[in-house]
Amino acid sequence: MNEIAQPTALVHHERGTWLDPQTGETLAVRTLLDRLLHRQAVLLGETHDNAEIHRWQLNVIAMLHAHRQDIAVGFEMFPRRVQPALDAWVAGELDVDRFLLRSEWHRAWRFDPELYLPIFHFCRQNRIPMLALNCERDLVRQVGRLGWDGVPEAQRENLSRPAAATAAYRRYLFDITGGGRPDRKAKSADDPAFDSFVNAQQIWDRAFACNIVAWLQANPRSLVVGIIGRGHLDFGGGTPHQLRELGIAEPAVLCPSQAPEIDLGQVAGIGEAIFRLDDIEPRGGRVFDAGLTFVGESATIAAVAPESAAARAALVPGDRISSIGGQDTDDDAACVLGLLRRLPPGASVEILFQRDGIQHRTVLANAL
Repeated sequence: MNEIAQPTALVHHERGTWLDPQTGETLAVRTLLDRLLHRQAVLLGETHDNAEIHRWQLNVIAMLHAHRQDIAVGFEMFPRRVQPALDAWVAGELDVDRFLLRSEWHRAWRFDPELYLPIFHFCRQNRIPMLALNCERDLVRQVGRLGWDGVPEAQRENLSRPAAATAAYRRYLFDITGGGRPDRKAKSADDPAFDSFVNAQQIWDRAFACNIVAWLQANPRSLVVGIIGRGHLDFGGGTPHQLRELGIAEPAVLCPSQAPEIDLGQVAGIGEAIFRLDDIEPRGGRVFDAGLTFVGESATIAAVAPESAAARAALVPGDRISSIGGQDTDDDAACVLGLLRRLPPGASVEILFQRDGIQHRTVLANAL
């Protein structure tokens, strides 16, 4: 991120073109490819609920794959613990609902999977390895509360200590999280009250970087394409900074934009290139979460989240869901979650379940 404010210089950004944020010039695709194809990491920033961005990500992955067959795609959305589910998906061993169940999508991420499924299908169709880049949220919370040294080494998920945050990165994080709002505890980017947020953010940054590097160490000729939120990528202070500290000299950050004009004073240093997306932007929010977890892969309920849709429907641990909207679940948790995630906002569905050997009925609603 720039240390010194740049003078305003507005340039027009044509839809469907790449722009060099340092010069304001339009980049030919071939020119951009020449910059990218020798890199070890190309990071694609995203706003998680923006469907247009996910279409762009898929196009970039396809473009890179057309020129390099040795790519892998890493995802912020998955903790490393579920890597076997990603491997099984790419191997063609799981259908969509079972993949979402085994990867714990509805618990770990919960944005609408339809936003990401075209990318997942592309990886499977082309046998492109999918990498789980994230760590457990408990580790992030612990570091935010206790600091790195306060977390026992055995609980650090094989991550190394994050490189210190730059002053520019702290200012960037402070600005994107609300800046000088009067209700926030930290009053400036260098306020010690802001340390816990920065420490937590850096654990995510470091986890993504460490897991990318682990793949590259085992596959030194590979290129990793990272699907990661923009807050970790823009201006290079997050994951790119951690990658450089780990020996990846030139990670490339590509940024999506829907702005018809770009202020070069605001975007200098944001990344390698900016792509202008379609003007139309369908969006998808978080997927419906009924608040259920299951016993293994069975349809027997293990836990019900308080104040959830399942709690309002009077479901309790031990209940076995046998039918949703007249469709048998075949005692399969993946089937249950698949049927529920297709429930439109504001709709309700009849649930049949077994409790103590007796069949019961209830209605579960996807409230607006």
